[in-house]
Amino acid sequence: MHKAACLAVLIACACSTTSGVRVSTTESLPRGTERIDVSMGLRRDAAISAILDDISPARIRETDSMLVSFGTRHSMSDTMSATRGIGEARRFLFDRLNSY
Repeated sequence: MHKAACLAVLIACACSTTSGVRVSTTESLPRGTERIDVSMGLRRDAAISAILDDISPARIRETDSMLVSFGTRHSMSDTMSATRGIGEARRFLFDRLNSY
């Protein structure tokens, strides 16, 4: 599974609620069963944990700085410019996600 798709799954899981669901502790699980993160009500997934380890604060900052450099990302800004506005920001993000 691609990193972007995995990240989307992770975000979807993080946004889902567990209200009304009782989460058992590890003491009540059969031997060899995955641990449950009681604070979130989710099972830990080694693959997702590995993906999260690849997240770089420096890369996030670089992406943010690039988006700021386009000047504006207002939905009514220029969509055709190759250097400014929401159009170039969209193309930049599209290319960045495709590179993953």
